[in-house]
Amino acid sequence: MPNSHHPFLQSVSLDMSHIHLPEISFDPRETHETQDPAGVSEIIYERLDRVKERERRSILRFLRRYLCCCIPGSSFEYIPLSPTASPNMSDEPEPMHLLNPARKNMVDPAGLSIIERVFFKSPPNKPQVIMSLVLDFSLPPSLESLNSGRIVDLIRIAQSKHYRLSSFVDPITLNAHLLAHTADKLPCNYRFIQKSERDPNAWMSVYMDEINSNFDTAIIVPNRMMPETGSALRRGESPLQLSQRIGTSTAPEPETFGQQLPSSTSYEKSFKIIFSFHHCLGDGLSMLAFCRTFAECCSSHYLTTPNLQLEKLGVSSDPPPLLDNIFDPWIFEVLPTAVGIGFRSLLRRGKIQFQPFTKSAVSNPAITRPTIQATRLEDEIFHSSVPNSPSPVRPSAFRQPSIQLLRQTTKQNPTTNVKFLWFPQDFTARLREKSRTHGTSIASVLVITALTATHAFLKKRSSTSTDPVPTHQGWVVTNSIRHVLPTSTLIATRGKSRDHDPVLKIFGGYAGSVTNNSLKLTSQSKIWARCRSVKRTIATCADVSLKRMKVLNYCYRHPKLWRMIESRTDLSSMSRSFSVEVANLGAWDNPLDGWVGPENMEGVLEERLRLDYFGGVVNSSFDGVRGLFTLGVITLGGNMSVAVAHDASCVTEEETELFVTVFCEVMKRMSDASENVTVGDLLYGL
Repeated sequence: MPNSHHPFLQSVSLDMSHIHLPEISFDPRETHETQDPAGVSEIIYERLDRVKERERRSILRFLRRYLCCCIPGSSFEYIPLSPTASPNMSDEPEPMHLLNPARKNMVDPAGLSIIERVFFKSPPNKPQVIMSLVLDFSLPPSLESLNSGRIVDLIRIAQSKHYRLSSFVDPITLNAHLLAHTADKLPCNYRFIQKSERDPNAWMSVYMDEINSNFDTAIIVPNRMMPETGSALRRGESPLQLSQRIGTSTAPEPETFGQQLPSSTSYEKSFKIIFSFHHCLGDGLSMLAFCRTFAECCSSHYLTTPNLQLEKLGVSSDPPPLLDNIFDPWIFEVLPTAVGIGFRSLLRRGKIQFQPFTKSAVSNPAITRPTIQATRLEDEIFHSSVPNSPSPVRPSAFRQPSIQLLRQTTKQNPTTNVKFLWFPQDFTARLREKSRTHGTSIASVLVITALTATHAFLKKRSSTSTDPVPTHQGWVVTNSIRHVLPTSTLIATRGKSRDHDPVLKIFGGYAGSVTNNSLKLTSQSKIWARCRSVKRTIATCADVSLKRMKVLNYCYRHPKLWRMIESRTDLSSMSRSFSVEVANLGAWDNPLDGWVGPENMEGVLEERLRLDYFGGVVNSSFDGVRGLFTLGVITLGGNMSVAVAHDASCVTEEETELFVTVFCEVMKRMSDASENVTVGDLLYGL
């Protein structure tokens, strides 16, 4: 627009030196679809569109502020490079009001949430927050075998239904972008392992390789389901450098209660899938969400159809909703919770944690002095103790720690080992009824049982050291807060079947937790009274989780405050602050409880795969892991699966065996325990 038409503009001198337009030298014609099947060019176009639009809005605001004149839209006509960008974005500034500020998304809707960003930023040279689940399937009677390529196709179909599993995370923006638009183009990291007929528990070693590595899928099949050597499927396998492990997957004794896993019907007609993913993509219930979507494509139609036509199956383009964008708390809304967190942090400062012993303690077992996260006062007390004394002199306040330390093995790199437990339907029903009789729940019983097992081996260790048996222990219970999502019906259907709620099929991060830093548990403690105490605390999980999330949300919305928190937070110093962390995923119907499925579109009952076993847990060696033992618990069709994970650098194999043995036996005894039974009574003879 010429300045002669606006005399006012002739007298105005514009200083636009601070406005920098992007120098875009990108030619869309240089990128072809054949060279870019994953659609990376479209992602680049979208980013360039955002840059152009942001600079355009900056220019318009500058002109309106200093010129007070109208700029015709035709002079600044904007044509996006990609069809996804909207050319009709409003140029008006976002309305702000002191009493009613405009709510805006804190993170990109396709990005990671705040907690997921913390998981994503785990140092690459340290153990990652990996979650792994194992699915054991049996073929229907009418199907003698299953092609290995068909198994990979079924995984791709289930993968295509979840945005997080079909995308990659940009390490700069921490936003997720689709890898492909159709299921046939989805990359799938997989490897085939032949089943061992002699050792049915050999898959446990494969599981520990998976949970200690950044990997996706391991498929364990019998010999006749293995892909042919030199085939395209074989060449498409991803190499995996096996991690070193401590311990072996020895089969338990037949009479050991709780350690006998359900066996498949036939060696030749069953296979296992071990699926692993980073915790930054989803929470524990996301494992169940993947299992449900995989169950939808396990009917005979998917198993026997010659061509599934994956090229016509679109990939989900809807990212999971982020709870961080729902909240926008005020300072007075988060202040009470923030003050409470601060006080608890001060009270726990200098408390002893489950940390490995020092090198001198490892080389000399007689020295039982642990590595302590000490304050200056503790350091002065420690260095003023008698030289060369195996037991430093400490005040009585430090001689009664809430948590006792554990030794470190000679292994350098931390490794997670896992033990798998199984409690059948009849026992689980009896234990649930017993817990209800005493006014408690299965989740609280699991917590007290795990604390009792920890108390048992700490008591055994105290007999060979100068450290007393701790009278208090800490515990964590993780839960889901998916009921906050707008599409959830979990609250409305409380007490009824919740298996068909749409939020249970979302693959994302919606986990909450509740903790107790110091629960008194001695040999004289009444077991059911302790369970009721834990239940009362677990009942506050949803409220506590939402309050903490709002505090985190408020801090993240203030960059200076968030950077200060990040700079002063050392996750490694907070690792293993509790005895146990119980990730209770709840009780649900088994989506594949038999070979005969529901009616299809024609009203005919179809055969399908049968799910014989389901279990999973999170890695227990990463910086910030809260429990010395991490228990992944889920109940499908009445059968309860428990996976016990621990860091091999803090717990020896013998101690793990003791923990598992005591855990199973205490669970068995609690199903018949009376009201006044004590911890010592349950541990008698163990």
